[in-house]
Amino acid sequence: MPGVPSSRGCDGCRKQKKKCDQEKPACSRCRRLNLPCIGAGQQRYQFKAEVGFLSNTSSPDETLNPEQTPISTRRTSSTEVPQSPSNHLTLLSSSFFNTIKTTTSFKFNLLWTYGSFLEHIPQRLGNNAALDSAVNALVGAHSDICLRREISTSTLARYSRALRALRQYLDDPVKACAAETLCAVLILLTCQSFLGIKEKQWGHYEGAAQILRARRYYNPQDDFECKLLLSLRGPVLLGAIFDAKIHFSPIEWETIVVNQLNGATAEGIMMRCVARLPDFIQRGKRVCLTGIVDEELLHSSRENYQIFKNLLEEILLQVIKYRDFPEGVFDYATLIRVQAELQRAYVLALSIAIILNINLRSTDMENSGQLEAESNGFANEILAYEGSAAQYRPLGGSYMSMALQSAWMGSTDTEIRFNVEVVLVEYLRDFPRDKDASCTDGLEAKFWLLHPRKPACIEESSVIH
Repeated sequence: MPGVPSSRGCDGCRKQKKKCDQEKPACSRCRRLNLPCIGAGQQRYQFKAEVGFLSNTSSPDETLNPEQTPISTRRTSSTEVPQSPSNHLTLLSSSFFNTIKTTTSFKFNLLWTYGSFLEHIPQRLGNNAALDSAVNALVGAHSDICLRREISTSTLARYSRALRALRQYLDDPVKACAAETLCAVLILLTCQSFLGIKEKQWGHYEGAAQILRARRYYNPQDDFECKLLLSLRGPVLLGAIFDAKIHFSPIEWETIVVNQLNGATAEGIMMRCVARLPDFIQRGKRVCLTGIVDEELLHSSRENYQIFKNLLEEILLQVIKYRDFPEGVFDYATLIRVQAELQRAYVLALSIAIILNINLRSTDMENSGQLEAESNGFANEILAYEGSAAQYRPLGGSYMSMALQSAWMGSTDTEIRFNVEVVLVEYLRDFPRDKDASCTDGLEAKFWLLHPRKPACIEESSVIH
């Protein structure tokens, strides 16, 4: 009864006897018809009776029952086709691997979009229930987003179970400090963006910050921990800007941001500049309330902004360098990846430059006109790169949503703002959201958090996180 290889097509295409292109995470036919794509690329076997294998008293048409057939008439284990493992953990690991493998398009690739720490997750499954549940929820949400369908009740149930598991681990001081638990928090943050859940995001940012504070260390010899820290510090930093509950002392920020992992790189310098912003905002508020000029704050803000602008120019030079094919350096596929990564880095740097610019405008009244012009220029540059990022939607181009929101906040030009809104609406459609909400909801309030010189007409209660 040998196993004969059969089609690798998905179940839907096989059932309809259609040719399957076996694309991941869904073949083109299933994606076009908005159908769940199951089994694409998996090797299957058809088992057929082998005449010479049965005893002389058996007919080739008879069904062989291993429980009733003498051992001498069975095939030996060395020639049997092994069954594919089918336990839950193996299936979960396989499903997750499909979302991060190199052959998965940038459009749907979680590894390229959210960080290289994800490549370490498959071998860590099975040791931490919070991580297992979070990954299970992420796989379900990822499938719904890639197929552009409504979030399923199954995915919401997975997410609910993941939250319960995480709460249990966070209640245990030892389990809460595990790297896998911290990873589960970061994965659930990603899950929430897929599900369109906004009200709990700040709470998870705060939770991640508390875990980082409680751990007070990372193991530089553990590649997973290092990559996890590098991926988590950005969301925590941005969370600290807009949520006063996330607060770190200068020493704690130094542990998280100023470290040997990538302190001398462009990304490391960028993070150091952003890490100073929460302190600038709080000091700016005191200036606003007391009316006492803080010259040291003005000097530090200007210096920080200039450092970041210099960094922005360096990244732009790299973007220009790899805009054309550098002869003898890369193959075409590698060049495309490098171009996409540099473009993403530059656009995100532009968005952070706008955030620093808005804050500096609150204290540097002398140069407010020049700062506004620079901010409008940054916003226009973000718009210029929108078309290139669109080819990687939904996931690979998702960074553009944050950049466009920053462009809207920082621009003082009504035409630029209008153009930003037109594009931003399209990007926000890639993920679930309140259909009645404006694409700019909450951005005005965030502007006044960055720019403490708040007009009297803006009430404190209007500031939201």
